[in-house]
Amino acid sequence: MKQKPKPIADRIREAFKEDERELRYDELMRRVFPRDQYPNAFRYQSNGGPPGCAMAFGAALKRLNASFRWSEHGSQFIRRVR
Repeated sequence: MKQKPKPIADRIREAFKEDERELRYDELMRRVFPRDQYPNAFRYQSNGGPPGCAMAFGAALKRLNASFRWSEHGSQFIRRVR
């Protein structure tokens, strides 16, 4: 029987390595949804819109009160969450 995946919030906390204080948004999303375990997570919707994992990922960050920072080049960074 297939094992139930961990909650997204727990996977976000585990995605940060000990010495990392922040990660780019897309890098964190790739760590939370690795392609080998979630092959369909980054497929786009047939009617347009974001990848399938983006809505759940954003909602989990909001529930964790994640802190965001924008770089001067427009990249979004997320600071470590507790």
